[in-house]
Amino acid sequence: MPFYGHANLEDPEALKGIACPILAFYGENDEGLMSNLPEVKEEMEGAGVDFTAVVYSNCGHAFFNDTNSFAYNESAAKDAWKRTLDLLSANR
Repeated sequence: MPFYGHANLEDPEALKGIACPILAFYGENDEGLMSNLPEVKEEMEGAGVDFTAVVYSNCGHAFFNDTNSFAYNESAAKDAWKRTLDLLSANR
């Protein structure tokens, strides 16, 4: 589960080796990641990866980092953590 992480799209064939669901979290104001997200979704779909991207409005990079008072968003962080635990529980 990437929290605002980049996907390596340099080798799209390597994506076909992903055998688990991917749940990725993004802040809509994180321009660097959001500009790449459509391509990530397309490449993941093309590789047959079960990929879900969750985009939190009014959030930027590091919205989950509760030690960063400028970026932390409690509501988004709580939702992302719940979704993370739910995915892990469903895929034991």
